[in-house]
Amino acid sequence: MPKIEIIPLARHEPNQSNHSLNKFSFSYTIRIQNNNKFSVKLIARSWHITDANGKVNKVHGVGVVGDQPEIDPGKEYTYSSWIQLSTPVGSMQGAYQFIDDKGKTFEVEIKPFSLAIKNLVH
Repeated sequence: MPKIEIIPLARHEPNQSNHSLNKFSFSYTIRIQNNNKFSVKLIARSWHITDANGKVNKVHGVGVVGDQPEIDPGKEYTYSSWIQLSTPVGSMQGAYQFIDDKGKTFEVEIKPFSLAIKNLVH
């Protein structure tokens, strides 16, 4: 199995949120590390975004942030995006689909990570 490491970092964006209207904005940065001896290309993404009420928003698409990056061996690709929830707490998880240098596709799971207002007890 190809060795790809996915490292997410999320943070609440109070200046982009309107708590009185139940609009809680979060930015997230994803670092993708290619720990293989061959190049890989990220071709698609799949996200399941869950708010505190259990509402799930599924997002599928080509690449990430309008890009299908090729990541050389031992290198990383980092991008940032954002999401808005109707609750102050939620989570994201999903998968990226890659293609290797021989044309074989494979999927890498993105483990759940938290979207939460800092210091909020939940």
